[in-house]
Amino acid sequence: MKQAIHSKCIPGLSSKQCEICVRDSLRDYQNCCNGFMGGTIRKPVCYFLWDGYAYFGAFNDTPSAPTQESQPGPILSPPTPPPLTTGAIVGIVVSTVIFVVLVILGLFIWKKKQSYKTLKPQTDDDMTSPQSLQFDFGTIEAATDGFSRNNKLGQGGFGEVYKGTLLDGTEVAVKRLLRNSGQGTQEFKNEVVIVAKLQHKNLVRLLGFCVEGDEQILVYEFVPNQSLYYFLFDPTKKSQLDWKSRYNIIGGITRGLLYLHQDSRLTIIHRDIKASNILLDEHINPKIADFGMARNFRVDQTEDMTGRVVGTFSYMPPEYVTHGQYSTKSDVYSFGVLVLEINLPQTADRPEMSTIFQMLTNSYIILPVPRPPGFFFRNGPNLDHLTYGSEPGQSSSKSVPSLTSTRYKI
Repeated sequence: MKQAIHSKCIPGLSSKQCEICVRDSLRDYQNCCNGFMGGTIRKPVCYFLWDGYAYFGAFNDTPSAPTQESQPGPILSPPTPPPLTTGAIVGIVVSTVIFVVLVILGLFIWKKKQSYKTLKPQTDDDMTSPQSLQFDFGTIEAATDGFSRNNKLGQGGFGEVYKGTLLDGTEVAVKRLLRNSGQGTQEFKNEVVIVAKLQHKNLVRLLGFCVEGDEQILVYEFVPNQSLYYFLFDPTKKSQLDWKSRYNIIGGITRGLLYLHQDSRLTIIHRDIKASNILLDEHINPKIADFGMARNFRVDQTEDMTGRVVGTFSYMPPEYVTHGQYSTKSDVYSFGVLVLEINLPQTADRPEMSTIFQMLTNSYIILPVPRPPGFFFRNGPNLDHLTYGSEPGQSSSKSVPSLTSTRYKI
């Protein structure tokens, strides 16, 4: 079978390079394709074409090898093509560089989107993607000494909290969610997106997160004095909170909630304000924590409804418990309960129900002189806890209003 064989090289290629490319193509043709009626072998700088039929002069301008019966003979080397101009070379280089840069940029953006895809919370008004640092699991595992029990700070409903130390010496609190916890996963996504955008001295700061396999981890600043709950209800710690400390704690919580409700970019409803979610730093300054239940409002939004009531029952307002309705006033209700916990007297000062009944049913009753709040402890003759706000040497009576038995009409 006679075959017409043709070859051609790109402009600017030397005769030697063209000959090498064409001969390589010829070897490929002899090894694999000699039995085919026609075809092409294309390389980056040359191509090789054969066909069993004449092309009627279509390749008259193309140097070609002579036809043969079975194996083609030596291929004629084409004449040396004109060299590429400087402008052509610059154009090719610039085009190649731009193409490579665009490919790399596209891959980077795609990988970034994939990295945050699992962190998108299921809300209608999501905040922008978090800019916090994403830790790798090995770093966190090393910081916590393999999540050692000696570093365990506590355990909540959706995971455990460990103390850790990063390579630069920064102390952190690591919240490791329970594996395969669907609800915990939703809280994780919600907390990463919301807390990463909040910056206030009375809010716990999120330093980063980790998502690897089934591991979901939050990394916070370390707050050394645990939660307000321990200081209020632990027998040994509750005596450490004098009036000044409690007053400052209430003020700090107020500033934190004011920031969430009014001063942050979006209105944030915490929905789980309680003593165990208020952490205390080394100076007993409060920091609101645990934003897993938090929700954000639009600028013109004042309330919302939910079919899933979450939180701690004793801190929930009635409209939220019964109808799933929540707003900034929900946090205000929880804050009120928390203030009562901070200021509740000791049990001996609470009246009997018979006394309360008389107060409610009698038209006139002499009420007893109000006692100092329950967090005032009389440790000695100087009454240190009663003199807050007084000048040295002054009587403590100036810090507590002088009250006498008064007749009130109910």
